[in-house]
Amino acid sequence: MATELDELYRKLGASLAETDVKRVDGVWSLASDSKWITTGVDKPGKTGGTCSGSLSPDGRSVTGLIHGHERVLLTRICSGGVQGEVKWV
Repeated sequence: MATELDELYRKLGASLAETDVKRVDGVWSLASDSKWITTGVDKPGKTGGTCSGSLSPDGRSVTGLIHGHERVLLTRICSGGVQGEVKWV
């Protein structure tokens, strides 16, 4: 019997080489490569970056590194998440 998390892995369809999984307030979130998905969402979203997709500690935002790893984008994926960009100088 497939679990909610198994279903998310199937829907994401990523290589899962770099994977981050969190469950907050009963909602599963999964980020891998440059994609993300949460329970209750039919299609994956994009992190905005090209690699190293990762979830914030509260699972409400996802990050993605931009080519060259000099910038990281934060994308809100759930209510209460944050959105923005950080650039290293």
